Amino acid sequence: MEQKKRINPVIVVLSILVIALLFLCGVLWFTKGQAEKSAAEYKAAYEELLEEKEQAEKAAKDKKKQLAQYETDMKEVVNLMLDGAVVTENCANLMQSVWHNCIFRLNDSETDKYTLNSSGKFYEDFNDALDNLYRDESFITDYQAISDNQTKVTKKIRDLKNPPEEWKDAYSDLVSYYDSYYDFTELVLHTNCSLKEFKEMFEEYDNESVKRYQKMKLYLE
Repeated sequence: MEQKKRINPVIVVLSILVIALLFLCGVLWFTKGQAEKSAAEYKAAYEELLEEKEQAEKAAKDKKKQLAQYETDMKEVVNLMLDGAVVTENCANLMQSVWHNCIFRLNDSETDKYTLNSSGKFYEDFNDALDNLYRDESFITDYQAISDNQTKVTKKIRDLKNPPEEWKDAYSDLVSYYDSYYDFTELVLHTNCSLKEFKEMFEEYDNESVKRYQKMKLYLE
């Protein structure tokens, strides 16, 4: 009877150790790969968050800049309208005085040079007095200033269309102010009414312009 071959326990132990070592190396390699993958994914996610944060900060900064610029532009057009209204009021007052004084034969140091002819008598037709006013160099300068002001204001109002959400109410009131301003300036630039109508419209447009200017100041102070 053959004798059974004895297994060397040292070899068995070494084999087990080798297998365990290989298994451990595999586990370590897999764990390292997973760790590197997780680190890469974390890094990518972190960089993405940083980019989103930077974009959000840039958007907020751009938005703030946009709102500040819109406010600046609105202030500019409101002040332009105020300047135009002041010159318009002065011209309208002078027109009204010349018109009135010529009709009612009233002497006035400011209007006599327009209402009196070379003989020192009042013109029979008040249009002659107004023609003298329209040919006056100072009045022509003011008249042109009103016309230029109106052109600039109209362009800037168009530029302010489509306001940011934060300025929509202000823009709506600005348009209302512009309507009053435009009517007021047109009264002087293109007069086509009687003296009575002129006086009534002058008072109405002047009051409306002042009231709406005061309202606009609430947004810009």
